[in-house]
Amino acid sequence: MVPSAFGDRAQWVRNVRVNPHVRVYAGSRRAAPAVARLLTAEEAAAVLATYEHKHPRAYKSIGSILEAAIGTPLNSLPVIALELADVSAGKAGAE
Repeated sequence: MVPSAFGDRAQWVRNVRVNPHVRVYAGSRRAAPAVARLLTAEEAAAVLATYEHKHPRAYKSIGSILEAAIGTPLNSLPVIALELADVSAGKAGAE
């Protein structure tokens, strides 16, 4: 799950709305294909509430900064779910 700190104003959120087929980069690993899905407001609020419960100090310190920057409560941020594509089938034939 990836929240958008700048809400719907973030260009990457706009891009995902137009084309949900994305590539995910993690550290020095190769890009992995994925499909992005914008969570409903209820799903996003639940994800953020779970994060707040598990990491209360981080949520409090980061949350106040983000809320001041975007002018909206954190629990109203758009959250994107990423489903990694199954590339194992393609790798099996290449080995």
